[in-house]
Amino acid sequence: MMPSATCFALIRKSEGLRLTPYRDCAGILTVGFGHTGPDVKEGKRITMDDAEALLATDANHAADSVLKLTNGVVSQGQLDALTDFVFNLGSSKLQSSTLLKKHKAGNYAGAAAEFGRWIYCDGRIAEGLIKRRACETHLYLDGTLP
Repeated sequence: MMPSATCFALIRKSEGLRLTPYRDCAGILTVGFGHTGPDVKEGKRITMDDAEALLATDANHAADSVLKLTNGVVSQGQLDALTDFVFNLGSSKLQSSTLLKKHKAGNYAGAAAEFGRWIYCDGRIAEGLIKRRACETHLYLDGTLP
């Protein structure tokens, strides 16, 4: 199973595109569609092709983490929503979450309700995260974006 075009659309919409590095709300150096890591350097411009390649690599890595953490027991919509969540927050956040515990227990409505708890950036509520988590919730339950 792989992330769908819907997952990539949500990531692109939520992250936006910046071809020059910037600091996100938590102060992390970021470029492209939300790419972070030691390869991101101040002032290092990337191309649109670079941004798309980084997105594909990062999203597929996030999906691999989701599949491992869920033992592959996910629908396409659940994979896409959880992949976006991991893309944004990292697999360690999902691994230790009540969201994952409820998902693995088959309590999908309960798991979906957990997305809304993850709306803080650097201790403050972020409007963009409220919207992103609402999209993830809908995607997780319905397999589509609102």
